[in-house]
Amino acid sequence: MDISKFRNIAILNLHHIGDAVCTTPLIRYVHKHAPSAKITCFLGPINGCLAPFIPDCDQVVIVPAYLTACSGPKYSALFKYGFRFRHQFDLAICGAEPRKSLHVFLKLLDPDVSVAYVENNWHGRMINNGISYNEKLQRGRHNALEVLNIVAPYVELPKDLLPKLIIPPTIRKQYEPDLAVRLKSLRDKSKKVILISVTNNRSFCTIAVDDYASYLNGLMSKHIRDFSVVISYMKKDEDKAQQLTKLLKMPCLPILSKDFNEFMLLLDNVDMCFVGEGGVMNLAAALDRPQLALFGKTSSIEWHPLNAKARYLSHSEHVKHIPKADIMGELEYLLQTAVD
Repeated sequence: MDISKFRNIAILNLHHIGDAVCTTPLIRYVHKHAPSAKITCFLGPINGCLAPFIPDCDQVVIVPAYLTACSGPKYSALFKYGFRFRHQFDLAICGAEPRKSLHVFLKLLDPDVSVAYVENNWHGRMINNGISYNEKLQRGRHNALEVLNIVAPYVELPKDLLPKLIIPPTIRKQYEPDLAVRLKSLRDKSKKVILISVTNNRSFCTIAVDDYASYLNGLMSKHIRDFSVVISYMKKDEDKAQQLTKLLKMPCLPILSKDFNEFMLLLDNVDMCFVGEGGVMNLAAALDRPQLALFGKTSSIEWHPLNAKARYLSHSEHVKHIPKADIMGELEYLLQTAVD
């Protein structure tokens, strides 16, 4: 699709953080091939926290939470909200799998050209440049490639279009001094800092506290390299973080980030990550952090971290079934390469 002629382009992704990260290759492609266009990215209440970190985008609009709710008067509210942006765009793109609410929102924008994946239903016919959705094809390739293919039929993602997030200088200036003080105790005691997370919304991708301790203490006993550990957690998992702190034999520091901006800077300041598949994995990959990600049930074909420094292992049911020897081997490799 030739997008060079368009001047005001909207790109939609209103759902999860990982989905928004996988939309950045599309944003980068549009910026590259329509350099004079104004690009507006619509995000939802869950992934709107990414707004400051998305490059190649002129403005970000975060839609209200009630528009993506599963119940309530969503569509009447959607109509009122969508009309605020009517006729502001000559091209509107959504690379997500077909969703009624997204199709309705695109229609309300009423661009000259609307592009989205569609199925044979009434709301799919609202899209004037619909792309037939092939679920079998989608399940066999990465989600970021699926999103990009809505306008550009690549077989694989080009290196210059891999998912990417950046830390704005304003956020660095605001958060870095305090964060540096918090991490100083670890930096003084070890050469490398590994970030792990005891918070994960997917139970089958959650690494248990005892397992984290076993893997990391095993590395320490082998004297692979001097390293310390940041234990990232959300408030609801504070007990897990404290429990793990007591089990680890290397220097470690549980950190409850003040907000999402500080968490992003924390990710950017560690040497590698060891996490279960989820939002942290996607963010670390887009920040170009080395990492080992463990997949349980979630498709690694569709969601593996798109980063040359990243490694991943998977099991069809739960991360606890991945052989420990495989995990240890990948961690040892990452520690070695992170140093060298």
